[in-house]
Amino acid sequence: MPPHIAVTAEKVTFAQTLAAGDGVLTPESGFTWGGGGPNGVGGPALKLPGSIKLLLGAMLLGHLAQAFLPFEQRHWLEITFALWMFSGGEFLPERAYSLLTYAFLHGDWWHLIFNALWIAILGSKLHEVLGTGRFLILFALSTAFAGVVQVASGWGETTLTIGASGFVYALVACIAYLYVLQPSDSPAERRKKLLVFSLAIAFVNVAFAYVAGGFVTAGGIAWQAHAGGFLAGLVLFPPLARSAFRARHGAAG
Repeated sequence: MPPHIAVTAEKVTFAQTLAAGDGVLTPESGFTWGGGGPNGVGGPALKLPGSIKLLLGAMLLGHLAQAFLPFEQRHWLEITFALWMFSGGEFLPERAYSLLTYAFLHGDWWHLIFNALWIAILGSKLHEVLGTGRFLILFALSTAFAGVVQVASGWGETTLTIGASGFVYALVACIAYLYVLQPSDSPAERRKKLLVFSLAIAFVNVAFAYVAGGFVTAGGIAWQAHAGGFLAGLVLFPPLARSAFRARHGAAG
């Protein structure tokens, strides 16, 4: 078994949205940024859509298997589905599937609960904006990119990574577009706010990794995967939100 598991520890209601071409906010939209989702619909933060229930259910099943399977079966499960792309220094492209499957395993119950709560709270808000298909695209691409960054940061090493925290950080990045930015912001102000927010999250990410890393059961926090997930969220949310707006706008028109 590879020697290490890095745990990825893991209000204003706008009547505006991203314009079709350049990310400018316009007054024709039915979205609400930070005010409860499309068309001003609020509701409990934990009113979970089916796609989030599906993701969290799969993560729960994965951890139940880790917790209760005999050692040999648990060993097989983690070796098979955790993220690792090198063995003895040799790159294994056939393990590319693990760039997704590692998100469904966790280091302990607290790791799972922490990630699940953030996915439920932040994910339910973003699902209102993006819809099911785009939300799942966000999950797949941000999780995979977080895994790529983690693998690249330890190129050639055999290190197992598990956990959905890369996706959590992607959600945090997306939420910035809804809660940090204001409709009256100029493009320069939006860039400045996103930069300051990103630097603050980067500081928290690295600080948490070094402070808490020694107390994590599996022996480490994959802060590089967190950073990759956050970057993916920053990049992916604008085009996904514009696509969702066009779909709704076209349907309404």
